[in-house]
Amino acid sequence: VSVPDMGAIEYIPPAPSGTGDLTGDGILNVIDIIQAVDIILGNVTPTDDQILIADINGDGTLDVIDIIQMVEIILE
Repeated sequence: VSVPDMGAIEYIPPAPSGTGDLTGDGILNVIDIIQAVDIILGNVTPTDDQILIADINGDGTLDVIDIIQMVEIILE
């Protein structure tokens, strides 16, 4: 049974590993890809959770292969 978090800031758990949903909105879309590209290019310092979430192929790194797989998932 799920109960609401009564704190001042509600806890929102991170997206599951390998889903690519970096925004945490439950949808894999181009905004998630843009965030992943920013991480790859070094424009954003990622958290460990973000690397796990964006690592679609599960090889432990976020790279262009993960971006390609995100695009393929979106286009399916």
